[in-house]
Amino acid sequence: SEFIIDNEQVQDQLLTSGPFCHLVPSPSRKLVAAYSSSTNALHVFSSDLARNLSEFQTHAPRPPTGVVWCGSDALLLRWGGRVVMVGPYGDCIQYEYAEPPLLFPEQDCARVVTSSATELLLRVSPVAVAVLTPAATAASAGARLLAASAAFEARSSLAAELLRGLSQTELREGVAACIEAAEHEMSAGRQLSLLRAAAYGKPYIRHAGAAPSGGGGEGGEGGEGGEGEGGG
Repeated sequence: SEFIIDNEQVQDQLLTSGPFCHLVPSPSRKLVAAYSSSTNALHVFSSDLARNLSEFQTHAPRPPTGVVWCGSDALLLRWGGRVVMVGPYGDCIQYEYAEPPLLFPEQDCARVVTSSATELLLRVSPVAVAVLTPAATAASAGARLLAASAAFEARSSLAAELLRGLSQTELREGVAACIEAAEHEMSAGRQLSLLRAAAYGKPYIRHAGAAPSGGGGEGGEGGEGGEGEGGG
């Protein structure tokens, strides 16, 4: 059984999914990861163990030798040289190492140390997934703005078409998403592309109370005007 003990009382949490061989608090101390040795499942509880927020079935023949948080919304599990990252929605990715690595949790990531290298692992932010995943182009304002910026750089007429399809609200959301995604990006090239997309979309945002300009009123005309300025 698992108990919460303070100066006044002892509370049995009456958890039935144990026993747990790993109990690991998150960096924010708002969550607790628990690995059940009886079901080989990874659970995430609230800090008071009152709510079971998620359960991930590993189907592993034995418990992992290490469980650490990777930021505040992902976990790393280690079986020898195999490391599995588990996300908050049950998605996972596997990494293979020639030797069992050491895992060290950091505030926003995890450090993986072997005899030959040190790596930082962190979950890709949701905004970066929305902006950078090609399949998200039809739904994400940031992805469409990034595509419009790339088309503009290539001097394609598709830039005006993509820009025309973005409302003022979507333009604001797209610019903000590209900037936020750039903050999380580790590739200098992709970071520059994201910042260029934000800079490309920002001039077409009309501020409250401002009279619409002739070029910014229509996405197609705005795209042509922007292209002319880029050429100058």
